[in-house]
Amino acid sequence: MISGASTSPRPALYKARHCACRRRMTFGVRQYCHSKTVSSHSVLMPFKILCHTKQLNLRRWQKSDSSECPLCGSYQSLQHILNNCPVALKSRRYAWRHNSILKRLHQFIQQHLPQSWKMSVDLPDQIYSFPSFVVETTYRPDVVLWCPNSRQMNLLKLTVCFEENFIAASSRKQSKYKELISRCRKAGWETSLSTLQVGSRGLIDNSSFDSLFKFIPAQQHEIKLLLKHLCRLSIATSFAIWCRRDSDLWMNSDLFE
Repeated sequence: MISGASTSPRPALYKARHCACRRRMTFGVRQYCHSKTVSSHSVLMPFKILCHTKQLNLRRWQKSDSSECPLCGSYQSLQHILNNCPVALKSRRYAWRHNSILKRLHQFIQQHLPQSWKMSVDLPDQIYSFPSFVVETTYRPDVVLWCPNSRQMNLLKLTVCFEENFIAASSRKQSKYKELISRCRKAGWETSLSTLQVGSRGLIDNSSFDSLFKFIPAQQHEIKLLLKHLCRLSIATSFAIWCRRDSDLWMNSDLFE
């Protein structure tokens, strides 16, 4: 036996598992994205970006003396850049990404919503109001759908978060709107809440959209096309946020389409 050689199969096993996991994630992103409008590099950006230059890696590679975020001074991980930086939050970079995705979702619902249903959406270019004839509230779900004839109502809350936080984000929104849903039901309206999770690296919680598609009469290929577009929007807008990770300058531009 060669001295110093490892007889444990674990390193090779871990490497094989890592490669298999990476292939599955890559395939999933490719399935969601428009191959004609997104380059192969940007399709894989959510995973390649883990190795790109950020203060954490610069510190690890001994190219910088600090792993702190230049904007807020916190530990600059990928999650911090895409979701948790308070300076990016204050400058509404995350809101810009959220509203860009919400705008596409609004367009889809508008195209497929039955005529008997009404809709109000919380977007900068839209007049938003929760139906006061049901209840008075200060809460602002991203989308409110209601049918006066059947007295049904569906509240939609979109969250763009780090993929590991899908379950926590859904639970948090369910808890927040529990009282409002109860009040609407007491007023005689059959009310439900759909928490929609889109990952900041482009992956989508498909199961969170199931309740929405139950009452939206859309074809399966139209649903798949929507999810592809939402994925593309998340990747493109997160990439813009990542490019400005070290700059306190942010463009007040129109929503990305």
